[in-house]
Amino acid sequence: MAAGPLSVGQYGFVGVGWVILVSALLQTFYNVECSRYVLATGETPVVGWGRVPPGWMLWVPLSVLIVIFAFIAGGWAASAGQGVYALVHGAPRPPTPPSRASGPSACSCWCSSSPPPPAASAARWSWPTG
Repeated sequence: MAAGPLSVGQYGFVGVGWVILVSALLQTFYNVECSRYVLATGETPVVGWGRVPPGWMLWVPLSVLIVIFAFIAGGWAASAGQGVYALVHGAPRPPTPPSRASGPSACSCWCSSSPPPPAASAARWSWPTG
């Protein structure tokens, strides 16, 4: 997951900007053509891929595997990585309370020291009867 930000940090946005541009253009064309196919035939693109040689025996399982690896396996890997991190490093420490520094730069201090909002009256928020 860190490959994108890491690449931008190492090579700059211009170094990897062409990848973003090409992928955005290809994704746009793919979505437009899939939408046209659905409107013209009334069936999903996966069903249409089943008619392209070598047939549905390759394309349907391949598209299912792509969906699994693209969405499900990434979540599993992230969850497993978080669990391993917690096992190795222990439970995270609770957040520290904000410092009591003065001045406008200490936003957490002067924002949290404002008085609480007035309580709403029950009559204002009740449902009308009648």
